[in-house]
Amino acid sequence: MDKDLGKKAGPNSEFTLIFNIQPGHEKQLRDDLVAFGEGVKASRVPFIIGLHDSRLCMFDNDTRLLFATTFDGDINQYIDDAVHTLMDILHPWFRHLVGYPGTMEAPQADLNVMKKWFMSHFCKSVVYTRTYPRTLQQVMKSLAVNDAFQQVLDNPAATKPLQDSALKPLLDLASD
Repeated sequence: MDKDLGKKAGPNSEFTLIFNIQPGHEKQLRDDLVAFGEGVKASRVPFIIGLHDSRLCMFDNDTRLLFATTFDGDINQYIDDAVHTLMDILHPWFRHLVGYPGTMEAPQADLNVMKKWFMSHFCKSVVYTRTYPRTLQQVMKSLAVNDAFQQVLDNPAATKPLQDSALKPLLDLASD
């Protein structure tokens, strides 16, 4: 696969695809995308694939679909994970897109054919920026540490230990 796919910022990569929507499938696609989004939020899928964010946007009078995402790591691994591991949750909305090699009932059994179709919609970004180039695991750990530290700050029993000068950098950050 082309090594120039997608842009990177630190450990993060971006990915943009643009699909044409099958005429007459607009409403069902919208409904299936909403269900997909709710399913992703309720699952561990983002952690499995290092997903930071993703956007699915119907545009041009619902004739086209934008799929843009930010994730950790290599684009080839992300695409393999998406096509080989996540097809059960992708198929319900892929099936409404022009040229989809599967049927309305099931994805194409040959996942290499699926990957080729998927990548034929790749659109290289001109600019990609990240304000916090960290892995999803690093971001989630930082948030957990912050939550735990806020609990310490709210605990009256911590007042004396928090007066130790070694904790000043943490207290300065927490006061922002």
